[in-house]
Order: sequence, then C-alpha cells, then structure tokens
Amino acid sequence: MFYRGDNSIDSRTTKVHVHLRVGMNYRNQRNLMHSSCETGERLLKTEAKGISKTAQQRGEEMFEKQTCQRIQDRHVMDMFGVEAEKQYPREEKSNRMEYDRFSRREPHFILHRDGESCYPLDAKGKKIKGEGGFGEISDTIKSALLNAERDMKEFHIYLEAILRDNSSIKAFPIYRQEKPWYDFVNIIWEGGQIFPARCVCFYKKYDECGLESLHALVHVTDESTFGRVQGFSNSLLTSHYKMKYHRNQPVFYVVKLESIDSAILCFPHVPTNTLFDPYNTGVMVVRPRNEWAYVWLAWTEVLKEENSESKFRRSKRRQTRRYVSMGDPKITRKAQARVKWYLEAYAG
Repeated sequence: MFYRGDNSIDSRTTKVHVHLRVGMNYRNQRNLMHSSCETGERLLKTEAKGISKTAQQRGEEMFEKQTCQRIQDRHVMDMFGVEAEKQYPREEKSNRMEYDRFSRREPHFILHRDGESCYPLDAKGKKIKGEGGFGEISDTIKSALLNAERDMKEFHIYLEAILRDNSSIKAFPIYRQEKPWYDFVNIIWEGGQIFPARCVCFYKKYDECGLESLHALVHVTDESTFGRVQGFSNSLLTSHYKMKYHRNQPVFYVVKLESIDSAILCFPHVPTNTLFDPYNTGVMVVRPRNEWAYVWLAWTEVLKEENSESKFRRSKRRQTRRYVSMGDPKITRKAQARVKWYLEAYAG
C-alpha cells in the first residue's frame, strides 16, 4: 500500500523511496525513524509546493503548465547566477571577529579589594545607583575572586563573553530583570581532557608587561563522578556529573577564556532556586548538536552489525529475540566508543 496524496494534484506521485527507507530501517534496526519524504527528495518537494502556490488552480492542465513555467524560469535564473559568479566573482568580506572578547567595552561591575565594595556600571562606564538591572554579585563569587587573585586590587567584572565563533556565554545574577542566567561550558583542561563547568563571572587581568588577558571564574564538576551518579546512567546523547563541593562550599577554578571550547546544554537533576546547592549536586549534560550526526552514524552501524544474520547465528538468542535490545549497556558502550573514534578522526 502506497501513499498517493490526499485528493491533491500530487496524487500521482508515489512515495516509493519512503517505504523503501522504512523497510530497510525496520529490518536493520527495528526502528521506523528517518521516514521523511523530504529527506529523500532533498527538499525538492518543499520547494515545488512553494512554487505551485503561485499557479492558478483552474484545472490540472493550466496548473501544471504554469508550475512548470515557473520552475523553468527559476532554473534559468539560477544558471545565469552561476555563470555571473564565474565571470564576476564576489570579494568575500567577513565581518566576523574570530577572537574571544566581552560583549561590551565597559565592565558591568567593579569590585574593590579595599572594603570589598562592588557597584554596577552602565554601558558608558558610569556608576549606577541601585542594582542597575543586573542584580548583585553573590558574596560567594566575590570571595572566590578575592582569594583566587590576591595580587589584584580592583576587578573589572563582566557578565557576558563572546567566543571566537560568535557564540555568547552569559553569567547574569539577573538577566533582563527576570531570572539568573549562568551558562555551562565545556572546558579544555591540561592534557586535552574536556569537562563541563558553570561560568559565574568574567574579568580582565594584566600581566607585568601590561598585556591583557581574559579570564572566567567557573564552578567545576567533579570529573571522578562521570557516569557514576546514583540513579542515572549515561546515554549516547547525555552524561551525568556532580558539581564539586568541599565542606559544602563550591569549588572554583580560574580559566582563560580561550580554554572554553563551547557552551553546552545542562540541567540540574533537581530544580533549585539557588545558584549553589551542596545537597543537590547532580547535573545532566546534553551532547552538543554538532556531534549528533556522528552519534546517529555510529548507532546505526552498531545496530546493523549486531542484528546481522551472521551475528545472530553465533549468538545464543532465540528467534523470538532476533534483534538486540536498544537499551543493552554493552551495545551502548560499543556505540559510545565508535562515536569517540569518529570525533577524533573527523571532528578534530
């Protein structure tokens, strides 16, 4: 049985390729995913429907004639554009700033060691009365800064940083007078290992020669708890950690902005209204979306191998259990290892 449209003009277009893909996926993976006809047609169906909306609905002959003429006109203009690009190539102008920086020139707060006074500034660097719409810097964060940089007498604190790929990282006590916003990031530590952490503020630092460097104060996760959080298990798209505390106090590290790889999506296991909660330390980290394609590829290959006829004959599974369980920890670990190999080989 084939889908032939719902009493529409495209009723004569059978979606054979969709059913072919569905059949292959079900045979190899016992799964019906990736059955969108747009995927097989490379979005041509969507484009054709957009063009056909401008044609007159006065019978099939008139409709098909006008639709084909519009497609032909677009094809001619596309070919003309390609030839024009070859004869008169455009100069590529990139306004993209490929370096780490803060979102504004003046800091959001200034913290003085003498008296530990901290006050907000506007975009022009003028002192603001009250909180200035940003809230207040936590006393825990201020103490961590003063202890981490004992040689600094004044801190220019920023609440938003922009990475080399133009992605922003926020650390606002109050964002737009609504709620706190503290982003989680992946940090490249010494030895090339990557572990998540939560940014709590940013600041500038100058060395003996007056050279400027950008730093971030982060609340780190306990790397030894990776995949060892009670009641939670890692999957291909998620991993679990515990935020690091010592005697119920958060553990902070100072890192350079250039060591931050990217922002990540992260959720606490137990929702809380406080920034630091030593009694609810578990967090779930979602794998960055630019790695999902490698995950699907590795997952598909592993399932296809495990469900193959030769593999089934060597196994002790009965015919009623012809296909492996998609929740089998061994299968998940095998797929995770393959994802890691793909990322090292192709994602760099």
